[in-house]
Amino acid sequence: MSHHCWIASLLTLLVYTQSTRAQYGYIRFSDVTNTSSVKVCSAYNDLFKPVPSQAASIPRSFASNYPNESCSNDTTSQYNGQVVFVKRGNCTFAQKARNLQNQSASGVVVVSDTDYFPPPAEKSEYDEINIFVFLITKKSFDLLMEFQQNLINSDNEEPLLWLYAGEKQPYDFSSPLLLLFAVVICSAGAWWQKVRYMSLRSSGNQEGSGDGEENNQIGDLDPQAGRNMSTTHAVVYVSFCSVTLLLMYKFYSYLVYFAIATFFIGSTFALFQVLHAASKRTKFFASARVPYCRIEACPNFKHFSFCGFMLFLCAVAISSTWLIYRHSAHSWILLDLLGASFCMFFVSMIRMPNFKTSGTLLSLLFFYDIFYVFLTPYLTPSGESIMVAVATGAGSGTEEEIPGMFKMPKFFTPECGTNSPGMIGFGDIVFPGLHLGFCAVWDSKLTITTSAKTNIYYITGVAAYAMGLFLTSVALFLMEMGQPALLYIVPCMLLTTLAVSWLRGEVKAIFRGFPDMTLENKHELQLPSGESGEQNSLLSETLTTEI
Repeated sequence: MSHHCWIASLLTLLVYTQSTRAQYGYIRFSDVTNTSSVKVCSAYNDLFKPVPSQAASIPRSFASNYPNESCSNDTTSQYNGQVVFVKRGNCTFAQKARNLQNQSASGVVVVSDTDYFPPPAEKSEYDEINIFVFLITKKSFDLLMEFQQNLINSDNEEPLLWLYAGEKQPYDFSSPLLLLFAVVICSAGAWWQKVRYMSLRSSGNQEGSGDGEENNQIGDLDPQAGRNMSTTHAVVYVSFCSVTLLLMYKFYSYLVYFAIATFFIGSTFALFQVLHAASKRTKFFASARVPYCRIEACPNFKHFSFCGFMLFLCAVAISSTWLIYRHSAHSWILLDLLGASFCMFFVSMIRMPNFKTSGTLLSLLFFYDIFYVFLTPYLTPSGESIMVAVATGAGSGTEEEIPGMFKMPKFFTPECGTNSPGMIGFGDIVFPGLHLGFCAVWDSKLTITTSAKTNIYYITGVAAYAMGLFLTSVALFLMEMGQPALLYIVPCMLLTTLAVSWLRGEVKAIFRGFPDMTLENKHELQLPSGESGEQNSLLSETLTTEI
């Protein structure tokens, strides 16, 4: 019960941080009679000076000091209560505001050549500055200047400036919902891996008992199809990911179509597996089988049920619909469905034999994320992150995006402020899911050897994953830039598992991959034939030593 309260507290805090983030408002130019006007979006920070509502806003005069940056404290210039437009750059927002405050300005509007966001400052600087501080884009500034020039040409008068805060929007639950979605997918895939493991263990000695055909229907994969990943595999895989990412960065316009085709095939098969596994839990699962072409390369698919065939057609229809309409506004729904199936199936099929392998994989990916997100901007000519460029397709000259991100659009579309959907990568679910799958299987091994049912590693693993996602959201809020989720997830999960194993006296055991056993129960733990040969030989050696 306590862990449920802990997760609920995290979600509550997340809601609070999301509700206190970016402040967006408006800057409006109008003629003297207020019959003609133009309005642009802006970002502000009312910790400098509170911004009035539209009803409380009053007309102000302004001066344009653009493209000057107002980084020098030139007290010879006096603005007498005007709002001053300056260019962004070369000094902080607080320094610009302090200089203009010394020149009797009532506010500063900083013009940015890129995007706009609430201007930050240090806590001590908020106490020193008492003028409005706004930020707008260069495009918005040009629109205001165009209105000014037209008004001067037509009426020979200067426009008035109005600045005010935007209306308070209802809280948007899209970000917490996306994180909850990620936790559900990750934990479901890990639990599926546990179910596969237990199914394999319980049926490992029943091959050839007459039920083989029943277990070989299409969609009912032999549980041994799950594969162990060794430490060597982990190193090779991360190296392969690096090479692939670099190739995608250099040849994005070509390889993106290969990525789309690969995802289409893989997600179709994964969705079919998820639907088939779910259907077997219902009363509508059809047991009648229809002959299927015998392919030597696929001995597990000698027969399939009518229900399985219909589910396969359903999976193909869903993935094909996404492929055709992937550029539509609502394609994210099908993308998330296919991505969830892909992640759950992948996690259920790949097993981490021990903590050493799982820790190696996650540690390598931890540094992989740091390098390609934070360090590559210093190495690329354009100063962009290779990871971000590949994930978003920025600068590729094509509308196509790699289908590797879960998306959740905002429920309430603001007139101003960012309207980009929340996103989380498939890898931020799959790789933590593999570790969580190890935790779930480890709980099963403990249950077998001790005859005491436990899910302690799985439950704490889910809580650690939720904590990692929460810390990612906090970092995103504080830094106002994309964050590599594994930077926060990996330490949370690995340290939590280590802490639990240390408290239970099982550190050596989880590194070996099987629990300690006494002579009385040494025959109770029979590793499935799908486990690695290295692990079986280590088990035999340990038992021999004990005897």
